[in-house]
Amino acid sequence: MLCFFDIETQNLIQDMRGGSRAEKIAKLEISCVSYLCVDSMSDVERPDIVTLWCDGERGFEPLLEAFDRATKIVSFNGVGFDHVVLAKHYDDISRRQRHEEKIHDVFDRLRSATGTWFKLNALLEHNDLATKEADGLLAVQWFREGKRELLQSYCEADVRALARLAALPQLALPSVRGSRPGVVQNWVFGLLEA
Repeated sequence: MLCFFDIETQNLIQDMRGGSRAEKIAKLEISCVSYLCVDSMSDVERPDIVTLWCDGERGFEPLLEAFDRATKIVSFNGVGFDHVVLAKHYDDISRRQRHEEKIHDVFDRLRSATGTWFKLNALLEHNDLATKEADGLLAVQWFREGKRELLQSYCEADVRALARLAALPQLALPSVRGSRPGVVQNWVFGLLEA
């Protein structure tokens, strides 16, 4: 089973105290997290997406239980952000380590393969997929204003968009620093056989 997820936070990185960016990210608090679990990449449109809130009865335990069952945990910049923010919600370090072994970070894999930091929205646009509804700055504002429906819609749309992108057999890459845009077989994500 593949588990795609995305986290939104209550604050911005620049608003946090810390000596490094990683320290600041680790101090961020989650506003909501959305996730989608599928048995194969052909199923990315079917299941409902689950959204959990910071003040939910069971916290983020349902997400961690989904991670327990998953063969791969798929995110976009999860290594540098989502997993760092989520780390404080683990009571068991061995459970966290088991989950970290399953991380499949689309952003990180693509950056390693191309040397380029592609934004999710640019990849969506160049692959004729629906682009993002907003951005992380607006998501923080919506949480502060109590606009949970907007925030939930945004977070869930990002999860679905990531799953759709990862399910493509070919990936169109935007032009970077004057290079020609390219189309490559979607071997980078390594999820199509799943």
